Parts: sequence; C-alpha cells; structure tokens
Amino acid sequence: MLQHCAKSCGNCARNRRTAVPETTTTNPKLEDAESFMAATERFGDRQVAEGDDAAHTLELIKQSIDYMASDQVMSLPKTIREGCRNKHDLCTFWATVGA
Repeated sequence: MLQHCAKSCGNCARNRRTAVPETTTTNPKLEDAESFMAATERFGDRQVAEGDDAAHTLELIKQSIDYMASDQVMSLPKTIREGCRNKHDLCTFWATVGA
C-alpha cells in the first residue's frame, strides 16, 4: 500500500517523485457523504466516515477519489492500479487519525 497507494495513507510526501495536485475542496458536506462512500467502492471496501472525525475523513476520501482518477495514477500499469484497494472499511479513517 505504501509503495503504490501512498496518497490514501497520507504518505505521499515520503514516497512520491512528482507533486500530486491536492484538491481545493475543503470539508465536503455531510449530505454529500453518500455519493463519496459509493464512489469508494470502485477502490475496494466501501469506506465509512462517522463520529468526530467524519468531516476530515470525508475530505480525505474526496482527495483519494480525485487522486485515483489523476493522470499520475492512470499512467501506472494496470496491475498496480488494480492492486490499489482499500481492504477494510476504516482505511481512510485510519489514515485520518494517523494509525
């Protein structure tokens, strides 16, 4: 995960060779949460954003979705792109809290 999908774990600064554009969206609205959660299913287990860190988790989910659609990721070999998966519904939350 850290080697190929560092963005979702918040480790890009250590692992990337080129800059990854960050989104300019901050604090996605909680009413948009359902569309964000549905979009995460394209990349493995559907993510959850609950509790005190929900807004921050949603922002990271939004950034991860944008990143997965970026030219940087799309230029990777298909086997790497297909291997970049959230294998637990709390992957994004864990990245949010630094776990």
